[in-house]
Amino acid sequence: LAAGALGGALAALVHAFVDFGLELPAIAGVFAATLGIAWGCARHDDRPEDGASFGKEKLRALHVVSAIALAILTMLCLKEAVVAARLDEISALEASFLKDETRVDQKVVREAAYRAKDVLALAPDDCAVEARRARFLATAADLASSSEALPLRLEAVEAARSAARLSPARASAQGTLALKLLEAAHALDVAPVATGARADRSMRAVELRREGEARLVLAFTLGPTYPNLHLAAGHYYLHKTAETGSRRDFELARDHLLRACALQPADAPSYRVSAQKLIDLERPKLGAYASELEAALEGAVPPPRSGGG
Repeated sequence: LAAGALGGALAALVHAFVDFGLELPAIAGVFAATLGIAWGCARHDDRPEDGASFGKEKLRALHVVSAIALAILTMLCLKEAVVAARLDEISALEASFLKDETRVDQKVVREAAYRAKDVLALAPDDCAVEARRARFLATAADLASSSEALPLRLEAVEAARSAARLSPARASAQGTLALKLLEAAHALDVAPVATGARADRSMRAVELRREGEARLVLAFTLGPTYPNLHLAAGHYYLHKTAETGSRRDFELARDHLLRACALQPADAPSYRVSAQKLIDLERPKLGAYASELEAALEGAVPPPRSGGG
């Protein structure tokens, strides 16, 4: 009985090194129960029949192994408790700056990013926390000075890349990475730089932009009905249209904005209003494209396309 209980507990422990089985309450409960059985058998090492069938040395070893396994389980439970507490702190910080987006404190956003990094030290395979950290860093970059913004953008790219590596089949992870890559590319374009380094930085921006657009295609392939990503992609391609005058970029902007409006959640701010604000901002550069897009947004049926290029 003791050998069977210890074997089952060790199997669960080995499995925990490659998966998160012990984080599930049911599995953790069975693990603790089997350890309790093994421990109970080891407590009777003074009984003759136990000594005859198992040997006092083996029972003593069983006692020690059971104690170690219980200690490991306790440490895992403590780690989960610390992670849960840190996540609560992050959620509270996030709520504080989402309450009024017009008065966001950069220190609070950076503190949320630091707390997310602490959680990742304990739970390095948490894709959701990596994605949240990327968003916090990007928000901090929006609020930072020009000299501080670029490093934060690049750090946000690495956080988003880590999230996409952990969950490569999630549209949200690939979409977040795509947006952070495109934001970093824009930051590289506008950041001040010495004349000699301009060519290298421009090449880096081109690489990031190319990868970001490819990741957008992948994200829409994985989740073509992801409305917030369609809205962000529409904004990106409309900005790009204003810079390049490309008909292809305009058609992508129009398609994504129309699909975002068609898929908009009922409780979200109006995507149509958001698109109109961007049109008004870029109207001098958009020229005739501005009127064409406004006409399309008035009620045209969204086109069937959902890809990014």
